[in-house]
Amino acid sequence: MASRIVVKNLPKHLDERRFRTHFSTKGEVTDVKLIFTARGKFRRFGYIGYRSEEEAQNAQTYFNNSFIDTSKIEVQIARPHGDATLPRAWSVYTEGTSLYNKTKSMKNRKGEQEKEKLEKEKTQRAIRTLYGELLEGNQEDPRFKEFLQVMAPRAKNRTWTNDDYGNWQTDELAAIRGAVTARREQEDDETEQDRNDGEDGTDEDKTVQEDAHTPEALSDMDWLRMHMNSKLDTDDVEDNVEPEGAAEQKEPVAKPQSKTSDPTAAIASTIAQIHETGRLFVRNLPYMATEDDLRTTFEPFGPLSEVHMPISKDTKRPKGFAYIAYLLPEHAVKAYKALDNKVFLGRLLHVLPGKEKPELRERDDSLGGFKSSVKKERDAKRKAMAGSDFNWNSLFLSADAVADSISERLNISKADLLSADSDGNPA
Repeated sequence: MASRIVVKNLPKHLDERRFRTHFSTKGEVTDVKLIFTARGKFRRFGYIGYRSEEEAQNAQTYFNNSFIDTSKIEVQIARPHGDATLPRAWSVYTEGTSLYNKTKSMKNRKGEQEKEKLEKEKTQRAIRTLYGELLEGNQEDPRFKEFLQVMAPRAKNRTWTNDDYGNWQTDELAAIRGAVTARREQEDDETEQDRNDGEDGTDEDKTVQEDAHTPEALSDMDWLRMHMNSKLDTDDVEDNVEPEGAAEQKEPVAKPQSKTSDPTAAIASTIAQIHETGRLFVRNLPYMATEDDLRTTFEPFGPLSEVHMPISKDTKRPKGFAYIAYLLPEHAVKAYKALDNKVFLGRLLHVLPGKEKPELRERDDSLGGFKSSVKKERDAKRKAMAGSDFNWNSLFLSADAVADSISERLNISKADLLSADSDGNPA
């Protein structure tokens, strides 16, 4: 049984502080977690971790089917990560469920519709721009006035005039469609231009060939009118036939998979690192955890060589992570497989491969790597001598100190005191 409970149907306005206070009446709370979506929407359930399984069981019995404000909550013992008895996921926020896939497909479809809408608006803007330019440059052109008369609403035209201008209307429509297409190609961004470089080059070659057979005296409108049949036929074909490679463009391009995307390869790499060092890095520990708690949890998998829990200098409390070293690397692998994402004192353990423990360098090596002051060297020597069993007594006097004291009392120099050639024996 785990020392962690899951609480469902929480009020929407509940915050973490009140959530902790409400459930701390039945035991020492080590972890509090409210679940939110990626956009910050509260999913109305959360987790509470207790120090012991008994406290979690008492809290589940006491708070189940109780009320927080006007919401009737449901409290259950949280199941371990990857438990085979977990029910099938159904939430729209859980990846892999039918609702998640349906929502994702709807979002993709909505994005395609918005893209089509933007393309349509872009086409309409291009048509309006071209129409305005035609009005400004051909207001006095009789053929253009004739075109406007034909394109006027049906209520303002006589029906028997349609036959006279039907062919010309088709010509002008085809010409405008071709001009709009050219305008849109000019407004495309650099990415679209790079993608259409081959097609644009073909169109330019075709245009050059057509220009070679075109008289120089023709106006722009006459030139467009000459090419109406070919443009109209081409547009009809493009409307009914899907361009080659269109299906490939619609399909999403698969992103290259990273080296860590395969979970099996990632686990194999982690196990290989643990085999090399035999050391584990354990994090997400509660601050009240002790080395004895860690030994009790990790020793069943094999004899431990070290349990190191760093302590904060400011708070004098554990930092929330620790290093576990086994005598045999195989035992470390067993512990990793059994305890990763498992509940420890109400929190989920995160077990990672630990690096090799850095060895203490000799003082000579450290001095070769950086410049040290005399004071630092003296302190280092004192620190090294402090751990030695043999050390001088605090009342010990060196020979030099004794000679200084005697020469001062006898009012003679230390050289005369120690010299064998002196006239008298100072002693």
